[in-house]
Amino acid sequence: ITSGIEVVWTNTPTKWDNSFLEILYGYEWELTKSPAGAWQYTAKDGAGAGTIPDPFGGPGRSPTMLATDLSLRVDPIYERITRRWLEHPEELADEFAKAWYKLIHRDMGPVARYLGPLVPKQTLLWQDPVPAVSHDLVGEAEIASLKSQILASGLTVSQLVSTAWAAASSFRGSDKRGGANGGRIRLQPQVGWEVNDPDGDLRKVIRTLEEIQESFNSAAPGNIKVSFADLVVLGGCAAIEKAAKAAGHNITVPFTPGRTDASQEQTDVESFAVLEPKADGFRNYLGKGNPLPAEYMLL
Repeated sequence: ITSGIEVVWTNTPTKWDNSFLEILYGYEWELTKSPAGAWQYTAKDGAGAGTIPDPFGGPGRSPTMLATDLSLRVDPIYERITRRWLEHPEELADEFAKAWYKLIHRDMGPVARYLGPLVPKQTLLWQDPVPAVSHDLVGEAEIASLKSQILASGLTVSQLVSTAWAAASSFRGSDKRGGANGGRIRLQPQVGWEVNDPDGDLRKVIRTLEEIQESFNSAAPGNIKVSFADLVVLGGCAAIEKAAKAAGHNITVPFTPGRTDASQEQTDVESFAVLEPKADGFRNYLGKGNPLPAEYMLL
């Protein structure tokens, strides 16, 4: 079963040009029926008859459109946009190129995953940009010192592990978005997500780690720096090691520095909102209004 709609929009259906808008605005339209009986629009009074190619090699057709096409002309908001593009086709080409680039690259993750000589130099907001590393990374001695400072800061194992998990668990494997890199746990919208307990321990942990970061970076020799994003992860590592030691086990949780801190201006709040967890069994969280039991969501 098909819709019955049968439309060929332009006289150049296999070519990129501005003929769709030229035809849309170039004719007046009347409601007609397709050969299969579906409602659609045809140019009035036989205008343009024979100018549209038949896909099966038959006689030329009249220009045809759908109601959704005509909305681009008659809707007052869409009309301003499409009429501008009719008069300035180079702007339409530019906007389409940007939209197409986003469509076919959105799920590839960070720009660092793009390969080849044709990768654009410009970084766009929808790519969730993070700054490049512009400093020397912490080594074993600095890592040990930072662990000691974190554990001596008064933050509990639970607070440190919960915050590290909150930062890391936003990662989505399908499109490589979210995660701890960028330190966006301290930015909107993540800092306000209900699952992250924004009015509880989160802000205390953020404030304490930022103080440790500022103190370390101002005193570290040379160009050695540590990012907030790295500190969140390192805090989780140190807390797990402490908890294991308290249970009689000496372990070392691997840690690799190199994350950087994004700014609020580099973070699209609406785009990141879709990563907000509706449930998290590891934090015993079930969002309000969820129709399924917590056990189902955990599985």
